[in-house]
Amino acid sequence: MEQWEAIDNDESLALFHAKFWGKGMAIEEEEWSSTQPPVADIGSELKGTELDGERPIGKAVDGKTDGDRTDLDSDDIIAGCYMLDIGIDDFPFPKIWVRADYIRIFDYLQAYYDWPRAHDIAPAVVITGQPGIGESLLASWTILLTQYYLHKGKSVWVYYALHRCLAESKPVIWCYRGACYLFVEEGVYQMPTDFEIQGFVWTLVDSDSSSEGVLAHLADHGTRHFIIYSTAPCKERWSRLHKTMRVTVVIMNPWTRAEIVRA
Repeated sequence: MEQWEAIDNDESLALFHAKFWGKGMAIEEEEWSSTQPPVADIGSELKGTELDGERPIGKAVDGKTDGDRTDLDSDDIIAGCYMLDIGIDDFPFPKIWVRADYIRIFDYLQAYYDWPRAHDIAPAVVITGQPGIGESLLASWTILLTQYYLHKGKSVWVYYALHRCLAESKPVIWCYRGACYLFVEEGVYQMPTDFEIQGFVWTLVDSDSSSEGVLAHLADHGTRHFIIYSTAPCKERWSRLHKTMRVTVVIMNPWTRAEIVRA
């Protein structure tokens, strides 16, 4: 069996681990809030505490995360929304506005992961958007940063999810450019292809940084990966996951104008 190799401490992923592992996000939010004018919390709490079969009711399962929302001018701020300062070279997003949708999706994933399984089948979640998400906003908002966030929203969520896992000291695997990296308390390790793991480990796969999609060995029969796959709304990209995993689909809400202003 191949050895697990720790990446160098000066690599961007190691710096990310060193900066965020075990540091509660509430602390970061408080630090950011102390520099901002007061903002009323007009958001809503996480919906869907009950489970219907395998899925929380009222959550983002083959539908939108917050109903058929049409008021793109409304703000959506809940506890946990703030400007996350990553500030690490080689990361595509130096700062991230933590959307309420990001928080709700992560909480839904945790509930889906925790829900008792009738069989020892790995769970999997596909995070996607509606076809054409953001086009109506782009007609009015032509700033390049706005365009960037609208088109990369699902990818931005992956970085939020990685950060939150580290903040909660949760072991997590991130698949990036054909390689898999394990984040644990001791550091970041590049994973060999013949590794063995216990339990179902959160495994983040973003189609923007993993053009080949979910690597075949991660979705084999008996896999121990909780695959979280962020991709465009094309079912062919994740259809094979249904053969070996218990899959549900999350559709991210489009950005509101108020969120774009904040970002």
